[in-house]
Order: sequence, then structure tokens, then C-alpha cells
Amino acid sequence: MAATDLNPRQSASSFTCLSQTWENFEFMPNPKRRHSKSRRGKRRAHDFLQVVTPGICPQCLEPKLPHQACPKCGYYKGRQVVEGEEEI
Repeated sequence: MAATDLNPRQSASSFTCLSQTWENFEFMPNPKRRHSKSRRGKRRAHDFLQVVTPGICPQCLEPKLPHQACPKCGYYKGRQVVEGEEEI
């Protein structure tokens, strides 16, 4: 390609730079077809939230969340870490 064939606003170096860029460029893979609603639903079948089973506080025997201090007495793992509702 001669320099006279180029657009006056573009130089020959910009064309070689662009061609080198596109040669090394890797395109991301795209899906060939659209996924159906049933296929999408099957994939999302395990994405729902699990219900947390409450445990029982060994101090006051009230239900409490696992790995949390008891909101009633404030005990966690056999020792008091926060003030509970009963002490107020």
C-alpha cells in the first residue's frame, strides 16, 4: 500500500499498529445458541437460600443462631461476651 492511497488524516504507521494489535487480539467465547428457560432454571435450582436451623443456648435454653452469642443471656461458648436482655 502506497502512502498516496491512505487517507490524509492517517499515516502508514497507524495502519501497521492496528494490524499488529488485531493479530494478537483473542476474542472471548460467546454462546452459540440461547439457553432455554428450563436450562436456566436447572442451573439456578441450587441458588436458593438455606433456612438456618436455630440451636439451643445451654445457659438459658432459649433458641439462638449458631455461632452467635445468645440474645437472651449473652453467653457464647460457656462465657458471657455481651449483656443479654435478662440483665437489663
